[in-house]
Amino acid sequence: MSGGPSGQPAGSIEVMPYGPELRAGLFALMRDVWGSWLSDAEFDWWYEGNPVRPGTISLAVVDGRVAGMLAMSYARMRLNGQGQVAAFAIDGATHPDFRGRGIFQKLELENERLAAEAGAEVAVGFTNPQAGPILVGRVGWEDVRRLRLWVRVLRPLELVRRRGRPGGLRPRTGTARLRPIERFGAEAENVASRVRYPDHVVRDAAYLNWRYTESPRGYRCLGAFRHGRLVGFAVLGHKLYRGISTAYIADLVAPEGRDARALLRRCVAEARGGADAVIALAGPFPAPFAAIGFVPTPASIRLIGKPLSRGARLPADGKQWHFSLGDSDIF
Repeated sequence: MSGGPSGQPAGSIEVMPYGPELRAGLFALMRDVWGSWLSDAEFDWWYEGNPVRPGTISLAVVDGRVAGMLAMSYARMRLNGQGQVAAFAIDGATHPDFRGRGIFQKLELENERLAAEAGAEVAVGFTNPQAGPILVGRVGWEDVRRLRLWVRVLRPLELVRRRGRPGGLRPRTGTARLRPIERFGAEAENVASRVRYPDHVVRDAAYLNWRYTESPRGYRCLGAFRHGRLVGFAVLGHKLYRGISTAYIADLVAPEGRDARALLRRCVAEARGGADAVIALAGPFPAPFAAIGFVPTPASIRLIGKPLSRGARLPADGKQWHFSLGDSDIF
C-alpha cells in the first residue's frame, strides 16, 4: 500500500456498520491497538445479547482494512422523572497508521445518528483523556460531573508495589442471611424499585441477568435475605486494573443501610486474599461504604452526555445522576 503525503496509508475512509464478515479485521484492530481483545463468547454477549437492543458498532475501512471502530450500548434509564432509552458510548479505537484523519469524529457522529434512529434520547459516556476533548470540544457533548472512586485497601504493600499479579476472589460462600444469586427475578426488580435513586439505569431482571449472570466475565451476585425474602443484592467483579489486582463493587442495591453494610462486608471478605483493593462508586449513598472502611480517592471517572432527540435534555444538576461501576464498559 502506498503512503500519503503524511506517511499514512493512502485511500479514502469508508464508514460502515459492523457485520460478521468484518469480525477478523475488527479483532485485528483491537489486538494492534490494545494488545488483546474479547473472546468470541464475550463479544457476542456484550454486543448482541443486550435485552434493550443489540449494540451499535461503526467501522472506518480504508482499502479493505479496518482502520477504526466505535461502539454504543443501550440501557433504559429514569431521567428527569421519565423513562428514556440512553445510548452509552463504549469501546473505540483508531489504528496508529490512520490517526490524525478525523476517524473518531466521523464514527461518533454516525453512531449518534444511528442511536437516535433506534430511539435513544440521550447519549452518555464515561470518557478518557483521548476521547473527551473530541466529544466535548468538537461534537457537542457536555460535562456532567466527576464520579469519585472509593477504595478499601486490603494489602497496602502490594498496592504500592504494583506487581501486576492477576489475583482473584475467594471461593463462594453462603449463609441463610447472605447467599449467592444464580438468576435475578421479580424479587430483585422489587428491591431495585424501592431504592430512591436519582436518575439511573433501570435494573429490571432482563437487564440484570444479561449484564451479570449471563456474562462470561465471572461476576459474583450475592443476595441478602430476611425471612427467606430478598431484601438487597450486590455484584462483585475482579480484574487487573492499572497493574493492581482489584476487586470492584459492580452493583449494590439495598434499600436499608444494614443490608448494604452486610453485603459490602461479604464482598470485602470474598476479595480478601486475592485482591489488593476493592473499589466502588459510592454515589448518593456513601454511608454504608464509609462504615466498613471505604474512603474517597483522588481518582474519578469523567461523566459526559448529549441530548440526541428534539426536546431531550440532560438533568440540570449532575448530582442527580447515579451510576455503578457495572454501568460502565470499563468494569
